[in-house]
Amino acid sequence: MNSRIAQAIDGLSSLFDDQLSDVSFPGVDREVLTELRAAVDRAREEVAACEEALDAANRVRESHEDALIKAAILAQRYARIYASEDEALLACVDALELEERPAKKKPRRPRKKKPEQTIPLALPSDESAADAAIKVA
Repeated sequence: MNSRIAQAIDGLSSLFDDQLSDVSFPGVDREVLTELRAAVDRAREEVAACEEALDAANRVRESHEDALIKAAILAQRYARIYASEDEALLACVDALELEERPAKKKPRRPRKKKPEQTIPLALPSDESAADAAIKVA
């Protein structure tokens, strides 16, 4: 729910808690709004818990995938040695393209910018600033 709608619902709920507390419309009153808001909050918490569980499950899966890839690469290396005298088998082993998964790179922090250094120019008393700029450039 976007923040604009959430703010409007907050305002409406406040009205039903205060000025409209005794008012009931067909199917909509303070109690209904309160119950629905609580249901949304519970669902939001459940979604957050599910997302955390999904993240954990993905980490476990990735770990198992990494182990499988390493074992498959090792098996291919052994098979390549075993098949070194059998060209047909060696061709089959070499046709398999196993590559290790690249290591995940950590997000880089932006480089700190060095403060700009200004070099003051001392002008001889008989030269103008334009002449000094020409000499520097």
